[in-house]
Amino acid sequence: MNNYNYVYSFPECKADFEQITSDEGNTSIYSCNRITKEGFDAYKHKCKKIFGYFNYLEGKGTSSSVPACCKYLNYWLYDELINNKESIYNTLSLFESFLDTYENDYNPGSEVCKRYMEDINDNKYKQVNNLFDLYNLFNQFEDPSILFTSDHCDKAKQSADKYNTLLNECQNVINQDYCETLDKFRIQYNQRVKLVNTCEQVPKYLPSYKSNNMAVTILIPIIITLAISFILFFLHKYTTFPSQLFLKIKKNARIFDYQYENAENILPISQSFNRNSEKGAWNMAYHTGTW
Repeated sequence: MNNYNYVYSFPECKADFEQITSDEGNTSIYSCNRITKEGFDAYKHKCKKIFGYFNYLEGKGTSSSVPACCKYLNYWLYDELINNKESIYNTLSLFESFLDTYENDYNPGSEVCKRYMEDINDNKYKQVNNLFDLYNLFNQFEDPSILFTSDHCDKAKQSADKYNTLLNECQNVINQDYCETLDKFRIQYNQRVKLVNTCEQVPKYLPSYKSNNMAVTILIPIIITLAISFILFFLHKYTTFPSQLFLKIKKNARIFDYQYENAENILPISQSFNRNSEKGAWNMAYHTGTW
């Protein structure tokens, strides 16, 4: 499983997370003493937020937003702790530690977010962050409260510019999941912006990374054909290679003709011999029958 498939929901998950964790009533009931006793004092405040959000997600049961929000929590944890140099542990270890403490101390048997734990490295964090910013800009463009303001068109233009920048990362399609998620955004953007008539400076269509790769695929055989044509022209114009090749072909043709003529000459003799042999054998059989 990867974070890319869920990034489009991150802005919504972020809003939920900030709303839930800003209310002390949702977090003050939790204690992180066991974690702080192990020397992780920097985690105390964040630990309470995470536990409060775990409880919120459990209350949503099997809602389709739960996987995305668990993935968002994974991302948030990396951003808050590792990216800010507050931890020497990887995200997966931290996530497991918080889940174990939450289950053991507050909700025995809890399975919240366990299926969606994932370690995030620096490269993946940057890619997720880029996609998150992209969707965040686009969601602001769709915000009804700025519909008749200059910000409405500005956010659409910013999201288009950012998409075109990220598109360069998919020239060689090193990460298929990342590029496919980027393409899903393109489809959503194109469908929405074509209905907008008030933003003249905003691109109405974003190109796909697939079209760039298709162009390369088409160009390769054309380039190869041109290269072969140039080489043959050069050999014909400036070397004796074509003459030598023609002489060799002509020589081989003569050898073939000679062998063919010999075969023609040998064939009648062989056929004559076979007919005589057959005739002799027939005569011998007849003579034997008479005797």
